[in-house]
Amino acid sequence: MIQLILLTILGFLLLALGLMNSERLVSLNYFFGVARPIPIAWLIAGAFAAGLVLGWLFVLPGWVRLKIELRRQRKTQNRLEEELSLHRQTAAEDIKIQTPSELDEF
Repeated sequence: MIQLILLTILGFLLLALGLMNSERLVSLNYFFGVARPIPIAWLIAGAFAAGLVLGWLFVLPGWVRLKIELRRQRKTQNRLEEELSLHRQTAAEDIKIQTPSELDEF
């Protein structure tokens, strides 16, 4: 919780610094023309947002693949645990293991 509060405060400080320094205007030169002048803070924020989106898109396929593999492994684990409990019950019935309550009767 403290980390979230500190991260929020840091975000607000960075936002305030960006807004204070947004007086300078820059124009981007593209291959097909020039864009209208925009504040440099908006340019940096746009580049940051584009980086977040592209990074998320690169990570997404591996994350989905791992989630599918995890689901498959959990299904296998549950099936094997059910099979193990069935074998334990069968083995206990075959050798007639006495429970602690049965031992107290003697």
